[in-house]
This record gives sequence, structure tokens and C-alpha cells, in this order.
Amino acid sequence: MREPIGVGQTGEVSLTVGDAHSIRLGTGGGVAVFSTPSMIDLMEHAARAAIADNLEPGEEPVGMSMDI
Repeated sequence: MREPIGVGQTGEVSLTVGDAHSIRLGTGGGVAVFSTPSMIDLMEHAARAAIADNLEPGEEPVGMSMDI
């Protein structure tokens, strides 16, 4: 790790939501909503982006504890 992770670091990941990221609620086709597993996946990628500058090339944040 290049330098310690600091409070307040930010990261942003953009995602175009499609059928693979949604679930349907209700009857008769229902309403498509962004699913919880897809939301968690997006938050984990944003957290990874927030600390990317602290990592050495090829280093990953496996086992890191992050509040999102």
C-alpha cells in the first residue's frame, strides 16, 4: 500500500441499470427496481475506486473494512 487509507476518501462508479440489475415487484410484470445485490456490488466497486490511489499495481483491498 502506498499510503494509509484516510477518512473522507471518495470514489465514484457509474452503471447503466438494465434487466440484469433489477427485480420485478408486484403482479402482472410489476415494477422494475434496482436489486439489493446489485446495489451492494456497485457500492463495493465505489469503495474500491475510493482507495485505488493508495494501492500498489496489482494490489487489491481483500479483507478491507469500509463504511459505505
